[in-house]
Amino acid sequence: MREDNLTVGGGGFGHGFWGQPTSSIDWCEENYVVSHYIAEFYNTVSSLVIALFGLYGAMHWRSIGHEPRFMALWASIICVGIGSALFHGTLLFSMQMMDELPMVYAMLVWLYIWIENETETPRKKYLPAFLAAYGVFWTFVHTYLGFATIFQIHFGLLVVAGYTFVGRFAFKTQDPRIKWFSVLYVAPFVLAFALWSTERIFCSSVRPFQFHAWWHVLSGIRFVGLPALCVA
Repeated sequence: MREDNLTVGGGGFGHGFWGQPTSSIDWCEENYVVSHYIAEFYNTVSSLVIALFGLYGAMHWRSIGHEPRFMALWASIICVGIGSALFHGTLLFSMQMMDELPMVYAMLVWLYIWIENETETPRKKYLPAFLAAYGVFWTFVHTYLGFATIFQIHFGLLVVAGYTFVGRFAFKTQDPRIKWFSVLYVAPFVLAFALWSTERIFCSSVRPFQFHAWWHVLSGIRFVGLPALCVA
């Protein structure tokens, strides 16, 4: 049971290499206009920016030798970028799951890191198991239902929770560098969300600007300051 082919402003189901789209949502960008092999060209290419920033973070992390939980975060970000490219490139439901599920996994890892950093007695014994179990539960629920709107609300709540930790930390710290990195992490995503929302509401009017592609780019840029925040 899932929604099929929920358009956002009539992106259009053009026919291309991957055939009829099976995803539960079709974004504003017109399909198969630039390439016969890529459904949403600009959304696909811009998704790789997220993967590149994830790779940058992983290489930086490896060079300074920090804990596996941080490498797990960067690995999940890389998976988000690759999964997003696969989804937008094909508009297949299976590839949609390769995009949306890693987004949730990345936020669960992010929340784990912040909860560990915030508490006076870190290394919560059952926290990783609980978050992993929740991730498995969500995987089955979302794969079966596939409701785009429910996913967006769910992911939004996870993001709000994560940014709540960042905001509290930025407010308490006296280190100006950390405050700056907090702004660098939050501001691009706020702008990205504004563009994403604008495209959803006014798709036909703003389609030439490819706001969803900019959502990807800005979402990647925010990871520049992430290493400093993680170990602060």
